Amino acid sequence: MQAVAVSFDIQSSRSYSSKEQLLTDLHQLADQLNDEFPAALVPFQIKSGDSLLGVFNEYAVSYPLMLMLLNQPLDGYIGIGFGQYETLSTTHA
Repeated sequence: MQAVAVSFDIQSSRSYSSKEQLLTDLHQLADQLNDEFPAALVPFQIKSGDSLLGVFNEYAVSYPLMLMLLNQPLDGYIGIGFGQYETLSTTHA
C-alpha cells in the first residue's frame, strides 16, 4: 500500500528546559495533529523522546499537515517520506 510518513523532530531538544515539559508539548502537538488529521493509518506518536511520527495513505495530506507544523510554536524539522507501507498482514499471507 502506498503511504506517506510525516515526522517532526524538535530542534535542539537537548537544550529544552525539562524533559517533562518537552514530552508534555509533544503530547499536546500529537493530540492537535491527530484531531485535525483523523484519517491516519498510524496516528502521531512520540518517537525517540523528541519527535513525532504519523503515517497516512493519502499524499495530499502532507501539504496541509506541513503548513500546520510550520505555524505552531515549537521549533523543529519536518520530514516527509513516500513509499510502501507494509505490516505483517500485508507481507505474510
